[in-house]
Amino acid sequence: MVIGDAPSLTEAGYVGDDVESLLYRLLQAANGDIEVAQRGIVYIDEIDKLRASATIGKDLRLGVQHSLLKMLEGTVATVLPQDGYKLPMEPGIPFDTQNVLFICGGAFVGLEEIVGKRLGPGWVSVG
Repeated sequence: MVIGDAPSLTEAGYVGDDVESLLYRLLQAANGDIEVAQRGIVYIDEIDKLRASATIGKDLRLGVQHSLLKMLEGTVATVLPQDGYKLPMEPGIPFDTQNVLFICGGAFVGLEEIVGKRLGPGWVSVG
């Protein structure tokens, strides 16, 4: 199992941890055993902070959202060694995310109202 913070993730090619770094850390936690890692658990905290902003120009969080969604849906990602240098010629490790359990946490402010609107007027809030 590994724990990551969504706000610290960046789009591939930018400075910081990309989404695949979570898979690399999972592989490390499994002592390099890809079969064990592919059945691991990834907890991503503060996922609510990845919502798109209304800024002018490229929103880098949108790339992170797309990468995370692809991983959550199940894909074969290429995991590169995380030694600080990512060379295009480095062979990557194919990592199938189909059987990885992804748990996402966050505050989700306003979620109750959104659910209430979708469920209609008979919906009663608990809590």
